[in-house]
Amino acid sequence: RHQIRPFHPRATYNYVCSLCPYHDCGIAFVENGKVAKLEGNPDHIATRGKFCPKGMAGLLAAYDPDRLLYPLKRTGQRGEGKWKRITWDEAVKEVSIRIKTAIDGNAAKEVILNTGEYKDSALLRFMQTIGSDNIFRSRLSSLSNPNKKKALEETIGVDSLTPDFANTRYVLNFGANIIETAFPYAQRLTDAIVEKRLKLVTFDVRLSNTAGRSDEWFPIFPGTDGIVMLAMANVIVSEGLADNEFLRNW
Repeated sequence: RHQIRPFHPRATYNYVCSLCPYHDCGIAFVENGKVAKLEGNPDHIATRGKFCPKGMAGLLAAYDPDRLLYPLKRTGQRGEGKWKRITWDEAVKEVSIRIKTAIDGNAAKEVILNTGEYKDSALLRFMQTIGSDNIFRSRLSSLSNPNKKKALEETIGVDSLTPDFANTRYVLNFGANIIETAFPYAQRLTDAIVEKRLKLVTFDVRLSNTAGRSDEWFPIFPGTDGIVMLAMANVIVSEGLADNEFLRNW
C-alpha cells in the first residue's frame, strides 16, 4: 500500500464517499472520536486507493459549521428566512400526512421532490410508487455528467459506467482528459497500457496530459468530434467491416 501512514495508531473505518456520482469508497482515520483525515481505499475494486480532491474535501461534509443538524420548519412567509427547529418525528409525521392527503385526493402528481442526490435511488422509486414523476435535482455532479449520463441511458440503459480497461486493447478517446481529471481511471488506464499494451488514441483540440501520453493524438477542430465519428462509421459500413448480424439484432 503506497499511502503515507502515521507512526501512531488510529482507528480506521471504510466509508462511501457521496461527493460525486460514483460513490467510491474511502478510509476514514479517527483519532479521539473525530475524523483526522480521509484517504482512498487500496482494496476498492475501482479506485484502488486513488482519491480525488472532492473526496479529500469530505471532511467539510462532516464538520462544516454551517451544515444542517436537524429539521427546520418555516414559520413566516416564503423568502422571509424565518424557521423553527422541530424533531425528526414531527417532520416525518407532517410530511407523511401531506403526502397521504395528496394520494387520497388523487393529487399525487402535485407532490414534488427536490433532491440533492446525484444518482437515482430509493427516493426515485418512492415517487414512482405514489404516482408522481415530479423530481427536481438541485445538485449536479459536474457540467459534463448530465450529457454523459443521458447518452449512457439512451444507448445502454445505465446512468454511469466503469470502463473495463484491463480487458481492452484499443481505446478511442474523444476529449476526455483522464490523466488529469479521473485519478482512479488514470491508474487503471496506465496499468493496461503498461501490462496489456493497450493502445490509446485521443481526439482533442489541445495537447492535454492525456493526449500527450497517447499513442496517437489527432488535434481536431472544436465541435467536429461527431463528424469524425460519422466518418469512421461510414468507412466501417461502406467497406463491409460492420457486424451486420449484431446491428440487425440490436
